[in-house]
Amino acid sequence: MIKNVKDPGFGYQSSKNAKKIINQDGTSNVTHVNRTRNWNDLYSHLIDISWTRFFFFVILVYTSINILFAVIYNRIGIEQMTASTGNVLRDLLNVFFFSAQTITRVGYGGIAPQGLIANIIASFQAMIGLLGFSFITGLLYGRFSKPKAAIKFSKNIIVRDFKDNRALMFRLMNSIKNMMIEPQITVTLSMTEPSKKGDNFKRNFYELKLERDKIMYLPTMWTVVHLLDEKSPLQSIQIKN
Repeated sequence: MIKNVKDPGFGYQSSKNAKKIINQDGTSNVTHVNRTRNWNDLYSHLIDISWTRFFFFVILVYTSINILFAVIYNRIGIEQMTASTGNVLRDLLNVFFFSAQTITRVGYGGIAPQGLIANIIASFQAMIGLLGFSFITGLLYGRFSKPKAAIKFSKNIIVRDFKDNRALMFRLMNSIKNMMIEPQITVTLSMTEPSKKGDNFKRNFYELKLERDKIMYLPTMWTVVHLLDEKSPLQSIQIKN
């Protein structure tokens, strides 16, 4: 008898034209609607975005903070850092570069805060720089240490004769040079089926029995085989070869 397995977390409600639960790259295809967001989501978001967007975010935040402090230094009086050149743009560039030297703790010495207010602001900015670069370092570590699947799957699933019956087969391969030891696989089938009343649809989940769900080593490829016998939820479905 074919038994449903427990919902793996995607819900039983469905529509007739249900989309894939998992995308081609392995990410979830679930969209959160009206979900409240908070600052705790920022770290996870910055871990998951692409490298291009990540570095764009870092450069944008770094530049914005330096512009903000450059405006502050200019407002309190550039004379508290260095002599004014008489040119507004040149003065802003000077305090911008001073801000960059302060936040990175480089301190070339060309410009130095002299007044009390300027020293307080520079000390506060140095603390922000210390915390900010610690945060960026944590993000870089998280991005490099994040587990990444090195498994590639065949684009097509085939059905062919197998042991006096038919079997559903697909392949997976190890895409890195390191050998995987004792890999194990579980295949869950998601099927959108009409409800008993026939007025709506329901998503059912079945765990497919495999000819072999564990091997000793995976140096190259592994052909996963599911026999289409009387215990298979696909046995009653007409699958064309």
